[in-house]
Amino acid sequence: MDNLKLISARETCAILNCSKATFYRWLREGVLPFNKIKIGQHKVGFLYSDVVDYIENQIVEEVV
Repeated sequence: MDNLKLISARETCAILNCSKATFYRWLREGVLPFNKIKIGQHKVGFLYSDVVDYIENQIVEEVV
């Protein structure tokens, strides 16, 4: 069920250890492959599984 778990930008930043400004800049520049999911008029969420997959792929790329 974690595949469909939505997390906020703040939670995503905490996981990635970055500021919200940096997070949104990375999204805009295409560094992060996350899709925004609108969950309110002024709020978006991100799939927890996308964040975990991204981190796991970064670890594999660093090792290789």
